[in-house]
Amino acid sequence: MNLKGESQSEPSQLTAINEELRHSQAYLAEAQRLSHTGSFGWWVSTGEILWSEETFRIFQYERTTKPTVELILQRVYPADADLVKRTIECLSQHGKGFDFEHRLLMPDGSVKYVHVMAHAFSDKSGSIEFAGAVMDITERKRRKKRCGGARVIWRKPRGSRIQGAGSGG
Repeated sequence: MNLKGESQSEPSQLTAINEELRHSQAYLAEAQRLSHTGSFGWWVSTGEILWSEETFRIFQYERTTKPTVELILQRVYPADADLVKRTIECLSQHGKGFDFEHRLLMPDGSVKYVHVMAHAFSDKSGSIEFAGAVMDITERKRRKKRCGGARVIWRKPRGSRIQGAGSGG
């Protein structure tokens, strides 16, 4: 024990916990990047919005930008703006979870498709909070359009064997 009454192993335990947390955050950030899925938190009463790095990438805003509802609406495709505004207004009043798709119009003129979903819950004071995800589904939409909307399911033909690495054939 040291003079503060702490065991000598506490600092090393904290170091290990911090290192584990850093690794966990790094794995989560990489998984979000690979899947084009960002996360967000929204505290309706204060208007505070937190974004993951991938959410900043999807919306093409600098990491130093403070996310706001207005900032989000600036990226919404004009034809989808009313739907998104109404959805946000309804959500902020009723605190229901949501799951919908809409388009973003990026500064370079390109269009992205996003799937947004969130779960609503109340904090101790009864204020509504949302925890959610935003997925960039642009490539999936483009593939579907190129294939004429056809859904492709890969199946193994009857009687065939799947050859693995080192199976000799």
